[in-house]
Amino acid sequence: MPSTPGRALAGSRCAGLWLDLALIASFAMEGTSTLSGERPLGVELDTSLTYNVEPGFVFQLAYGALFPLSGFRNVTLGLGPEPAHTMHLLLAYRL
Repeated sequence: MPSTPGRALAGSRCAGLWLDLALIASFAMEGTSTLSGERPLGVELDTSLTYNVEPGFVFQLAYGALFPLSGFRNVTLGLGPEPAHTMHLLLAYRL
């Protein structure tokens, strides 16, 4: 799936504003290894916005979403999967 390894919005790799994006599709190796018996597990979208300040401060806001597909259905209990989200804020100092 498409992924962009750090695209500078402004500045250099050491200092500046960066946007990272990733789109990932996941499948089980065998359909028999999932509760539904189907291979498609889900599509994940990950993005982060990073601001680097010299001499070493890093500020990053990251968001991820998983959109589950048929492989996560529980046919025994009749339950369907629901989307999952995560958000992280990173404040760090690089040595």
